[in-house]
Amino acid sequence: MAVDSPILYHDAWVYLRDSLGPNYGGANDRQKQNATLFYNQLRVFGYSHVSACAILGNMQTESGLSPGSLSGLTNELPNNGEHLDDLTNAVMFDWHGQGAHDTGLISWNGTAQDGGNVIASTAQRYKLAWYNWELQLFRLELEYIYDPSGWGGVNGTTYSSWHPISGTADITWSAFKSYTGDIGTATDYFRLYRERSSGDPDGNQHRRDNAAYWAAYFANYSVSVQVTNVMNACMAYLFRDSGYLYTQWVEGAQMDCIGFVNLVRKRLGIPTITNGTNSLWRNVGGNFLWWRGTMQECLDQYGGVPVGAYLFKCYPEGSPGYNPPPQYQGDGVGDFNHIGIYTDRGLGVMQSGGYDAGRTGVADTAFHPTQTNPPLAYDWWTHVAFGNNIVFDHVPVPPITTFPPALFSTIFKRKKVLDNVKHISTN
Repeated sequence: MAVDSPILYHDAWVYLRDSLGPNYGGANDRQKQNATLFYNQLRVFGYSHVSACAILGNMQTESGLSPGSLSGLTNELPNNGEHLDDLTNAVMFDWHGQGAHDTGLISWNGTAQDGGNVIASTAQRYKLAWYNWELQLFRLELEYIYDPSGWGGVNGTTYSSWHPISGTADITWSAFKSYTGDIGTATDYFRLYRERSSGDPDGNQHRRDNAAYWAAYFANYSVSVQVTNVMNACMAYLFRDSGYLYTQWVEGAQMDCIGFVNLVRKRLGIPTITNGTNSLWRNVGGNFLWWRGTMQECLDQYGGVPVGAYLFKCYPEGSPGYNPPPQYQGDGVGDFNHIGIYTDRGLGVMQSGGYDAGRTGVADTAFHPTQTNPPLAYDWWTHVAFGNNIVFDHVPVPPITTFPPALFSTIFKRKKVLDNVKHISTN
């Protein structure tokens, strides 16, 4: 049965239904390219070399390392599920609702929390394509965040899979992350407790062989401590959903603006901020920012505000009640007193503690009770910056209709879309 040839999507190869290459006994160049992306991200998330390769070994058996892998009655899909363009998030959501269908890198099926549609529902929630590898690895990390001491079922939680584990696990998910023992044992841990697969002896050995292959392949790999802009936006959106208050303390930090940004960065495994917004803004090219500009400069140069970008609020020096710290007074830069993360996930802009100003001007004050008269999201924020450790490749730009009417003519006349800021279909 013919299916679309592999396509390159966000630097990863995606192939429908059939694997990108061998499910065991080695790997081809496309699988190696995907595995490198996945391995680096897993290591940044905190997995050891052994545990990351154990996951890759399982992924290769489950999906051939293709985020577009499908398993189930594909004849229930449009055109028999042969073409990626037919398989929107909505189509996949309906397909999962019809039966036990598996999707993605580790063959997600369903959970009660997702209405039985794990990847499709997560993709809809975050406005990303279901075959986006970043979305799928974020989903895996989301499951870990919800139950690090178990495996999404051991302790009565069923968030990470569609049926609970029988009995007691020999290792927690948190301990697995840092596991440095035998690669075969680690592979069995992930198969039993996350994949929920008893498997057959030959298949289980294939998983171990795969993991051993990747352990050797990445033996001398130098991990790059960076994440994608999509990961940054998704993690911000997740913690906005958590409803942290501005005055709340979480993991030793107050959820003010920098505390919120730091929580996101901490969960992503990238360095956190150690100074205030004024010094951050003045330190472009240093240890936090690699690009900065006004909101208008960002619109002119990139055609939109990339998801995952940092947003700042600046008051001109001397504004009533606003002045930068003494060491910066008089430099004419102004008082940068607030930072947020742009998400464009149907919620507008992240602010301190998860507050969302919204694109419609209707404030969600439940997440920021101290803010009484928040303005429009784009009108209120004044500056945009891109953070170090965040890669802005193939960034989806919000549709221009999401900007205030006053900005329309400028965007139409001066829109410049660079290679690293592209429109993509989010289905």
